Amino acid sequence: MRKRNGMRCKKNGWKRRRALLLLTILVLAGCAEQECSPAEAEAEIAQTETQAAAMQETNQEKELKPQEATRTVEVSYSNIADEESRKFVEEALISAGVSAERQRTFFEHVEQFNACAGEGDLTGGFETAAATEIKYDPYELQERWQGRHEDFEGYNCRITAYGLYGDALTLDSAKQMKRDSLMTENLDFDLYALGQDASAVPTETERDKFLSLYAAVPTDATKDVKVHAAHMQEAWRARGLGFSASEKLRLISVVFHDKLTEGQDKLFIGHIGILLPLEDGRLCFLEKVAFQEPYRANLFQNRAKLCDYLMEKYDLEYDQPAAAPFIMENAELLSREDV
Repeated sequence: MRKRNGMRCKKNGWKRRRALLLLTILVLAGCAEQECSPAEAEAEIAQTETQAAAMQETNQEKELKPQEATRTVEVSYSNIADEESRKFVEEALISAGVSAERQRTFFEHVEQFNACAGEGDLTGGFETAAATEIKYDPYELQERWQGRHEDFEGYNCRITAYGLYGDALTLDSAKQMKRDSLMTENLDFDLYALGQDASAVPTETERDKFLSLYAAVPTDATKDVKVHAAHMQEAWRARGLGFSASEKLRLISVVFHDKLTEGQDKLFIGHIGILLPLEDGRLCFLEKVAFQEPYRANLFQNRAKLCDYLMEKYDLEYDQPAAAPFIMENAELLSREDV
């Protein structure tokens, strides 16, 4: 995604230089006809550059999706780096019915990661910031982690979410698919990490549920997210995977459409976290941002705000042949317009 965005920037930059060159030629030609002085010609060129820059900004705004120009999503969040925020998350997990063992593993992982952060990198209590605003340098965090855990990737969003939600998943042994029949190339880093520390997915039965949940899903060459969501649902049913009906513990997935190989469209969960509805009506979305990025507990007033937050962070490509990312709550499509 970064590469494609970079290519778009380079492309736009070339368009601007080409337009500026053309305008400069026209200005100089006009000055030659009117016998302008060098100073007058320079002033004309400067004015032309200003106009070209303004035109470029206008054109870029037109190229953006409407939501990109208007996004102002803010979120109250914590990196669970102090006792107060830890207690808050612990109480929410207890209320949701997450087992003491799964909680213990989760908080051990949180403490292990937070110990690598520098002073001022993390938020202890809750504070409000833009959805994409961070206090840390991700590259410095990665270096600190690798300095302590040279051969261990750590835990990403999928490992973390499964570690907390695993008991709420069921797998019908009569429908369970063989591991070698699943598309798991998208899980190479996950499986490597689990090979080093399987504490979040400790048994072979857990591993089967993990793979059934996260293995990629074949889909159609369409931008219709309802079609893609139906393929996700059918794949999970075919694999014998079931989700708990509990309203206190929900799984929130951001699903991406992969069109890298022509004729082999597939879907995969690119980001995931758990949703904990609180007694005061707010929602707590608990996530691990990435392997070497922090844990976050985010507070939202409703699911629409949660959707805004996730789409601002992960809906990054525009005018691409693939469908936009979409959000699922357990096995159902979660649309902002419907919440």
